[in-house]
Amino acid sequence: VTCDATARLNNLNLVRVIPDSVYLSLADYRAAHWGEPCDSQGPGACVDANTGCFRDRPPQRITATGWSCQCIEGFPIHNPALRRCESGSFLGGPCIEDGQCRWFTQFSVCKRGVCECADAYTATRDGTECTQVVPEGRECSMDWECEPSGMECIDRSCRHKVVVSGGQAAVLALLSIVAFCLLVYLVILLVRRARQKKKLQESPVYIIPMTS
Repeated sequence: VTCDATARLNNLNLVRVIPDSVYLSLADYRAAHWGEPCDSQGPGACVDANTGCFRDRPPQRITATGWSCQCIEGFPIHNPALRRCESGSFLGGPCIEDGQCRWFTQFSVCKRGVCECADAYTATRDGTECTQVVPEGRECSMDWECEPSGMECIDRSCRHKVVVSGGQAAVLALLSIVAFCLLVYLVILLVRRARQKKKLQESPVYIIPMTS
């Protein structure tokens, strides 16, 4: 970098991030973006929000200074489009973009400023994971695997639970009583017929000799 070029940049009041190969000394590392080399001793070395100048550690790329701009504690997600590091959020937590939700929970998205499970996924009972919704009739082992809209795991398959009103319950109870009575009547009738048939078989047969 020539003195003339540096003077022109200073006159324009621009903050320019220069590639590693162009730097001549630590004094040239005035301001850097995330992942770029920085001067650990210089104030305001990193220009992206929620970033700081930290020592390079494998498997990170070792920069020319051995220090680079990285996300600070509590803001682990780097957003290159907005040039800042953001905090992650669990299900139900506040968010701005999907990446904040996916950092902690797979298959989650940011809806109306809150981390929720994506379409076709539902939260587990403890609210820590997003699991794929099982359609009606699919095999299941727990109720939370089925759709929350009236679906339950019945006989190891997702089914809609039948909701019966009070009047319908009374009618069903009456029909059950009538059916039970009919069943008892049929059993009694069959037993009587069997006894009558047995008596006919056991009754003696008299043979009257014929006289000439």
